[in-house]
Amino acid sequence: MRYRIFISHAWAYRETYWSIRAMLDKATATYSDFDYVDYSIPDHNPILSTKGALLTGPRLLAKAIQTRIDQSSVVLVPARMFVNHSDWVLKEIDYAIAKRYRVIALRSRSTLRVPTGLIQRVGSSIDANYRSLYAAITS
Repeated sequence: MRYRIFISHAWAYRETYWSIRAMLDKATATYSDFDYVDYSIPDHNPILSTKGALLTGPRLLAKAIQTRIDQSSVVLVPARMFVNHSDWVLKEIDYAIAKRYRVIALRSRSTLRVPTGLIQRVGSSIDANYRSLYAAITS
């Protein structure tokens, strides 16, 4: 089955986005019933206006992000401390929760502290590995 994924992340921490993508790719290669489409907005593929300029207006950008989340079946969020300091990530999480989309927080082994506010918002977290991610997305 093909799952529609939105990875919430901060551009300043792009390695987190790529590590989640690598886990999704590993799950795709390992499980024949799993595939995904990425509706995220990574820094290498930002949202552009109809004139081709980087979309920077907060209201327009928020609407564009909400549209991407609306197209997704699940929202993935890294359980890292930068989440507490990123207004955009928090807005993405709150929007997804308000719309009753599934939000999965991914806990990395290398992360010493997990933002408790994030866990309270989403309800739980999983280990950041392709097996746990596959199980959480497909359940």
